[in-house]
Amino acid sequence: MTGKTRRPFRHRPLHGGFGAGPRPGRGGPSATRNPAAHGPGSSGFTLIELLVVISIFVLLLALAIPAFSSMLYSSEQALAANNLRTALSAAHDAALRSPAGLDGAAVFTFEPGGRISIIPCVQVAQLADAPQAVIGNQPAVVMRDVFVPVPTMEPVQIPMGWMVRGYAPPNSIDNEWYEQTYPVGDRTRGNWVFPETGFYDTDSGNTQDMAADGRDRQTFMVRFEGGTGRLRRGDGAAALVLLPSPAAFRTAAPFATFRADREADPARFVRRVIGAGSLTAMQKQQLLGDVSSDTVLARAVGQLAIYSATRLAGAVGARVNPDTGSIYQKPGPSNNYGPKVTNIAGQPIAGDTINRWIEGRLMVPGSNPLVPFATDARVFAMDHYMGVPQELTGSAP
Repeated sequence: MTGKTRRPFRHRPLHGGFGAGPRPGRGGPSATRNPAAHGPGSSGFTLIELLVVISIFVLLLALAIPAFSSMLYSSEQALAANNLRTALSAAHDAALRSPAGLDGAAVFTFEPGGRISIIPCVQVAQLADAPQAVIGNQPAVVMRDVFVPVPTMEPVQIPMGWMVRGYAPPNSIDNEWYEQTYPVGDRTRGNWVFPETGFYDTDSGNTQDMAADGRDRQTFMVRFEGGTGRLRRGDGAAALVLLPSPAAFRTAAPFATFRADREADPARFVRRVIGAGSLTAMQKQQLLGDVSSDTVLARAVGQLAIYSATRLAGAVGARVNPDTGSIYQKPGPSNNYGPKVTNIAGQPIAGDTINRWIEGRLMVPGSNPLVPFATDARVFAMDHYMGVPQELTGSAP
């Protein structure tokens, strides 16, 4: 050995090995990005990019809204049809539980600003009523069946904006039932009638008039035979349905003593009135007859139509009245009987216009060749034996 001094050995870690530090130019400090070096807008959207995103969003929204509206419309239409079937089934069950001779019925009502309600009812008695007018050999007294709501069954409501009409066959409208809505010349054809249970004067201040508004209240029913549940036709005299009026007219006899609006058991009230020896025949008619504001005149029908009030209004040139929620006007001082319906120009709309739209026969004005308005009305016919509604396809009825 010479006098050379050995330098101590120092371990130099290899690049990429265990414990190796960052290599220059590959992730080391010299490769760290400086955001400021790329400009102030590199971390957000440019104005053009933002406008493109907004445009795409608006386009998608424009495509989605009609689809959503159509889906909502179809859902409400299906709900209306299902509720109709539910109500008819309840009335049919009530008839099956009733003895022979006492029928069950689904009674249709409408209060302005509300919804169509279907009330399961049962027949409880008969009343010797006075017809509105004695014509020729017509008897001075007509026997009418009296129906009351079933206390244990709740009314079934149709979704808001959806309506139900009943088909009155030719010559079934007479001088008592829908006589003011359909003139004599319109009665020889079939008509789709609307529940006119709430279009009457309830606050005129004249108690005598408010007590006798019953002839402004009429509707239709689907009637089932007691004990069998078979469908009953609308032959014979129209029936009476006890549906107490909210009008404040019960201050004098016989209304002060016999308060239909305070009776918890409507069947008991009807029997009490008919069996009361202290009441004259005229007083019983005032309490329960066609003239009474507490009853509604109803006739049985076999076909029903469900439709949208908005689409009917658009087809016949009318508007949905904001006060009634229908195409009809609310009764008032200058219109004390309803319903009245006019087009946008204020001209009356013929009842046959509504008939033709429901049946798909209303033509678009000015179309050549003639093109019918699209109708969304769903028409149902009641099965005579089973008592269930069956939807019709094609022209109705």
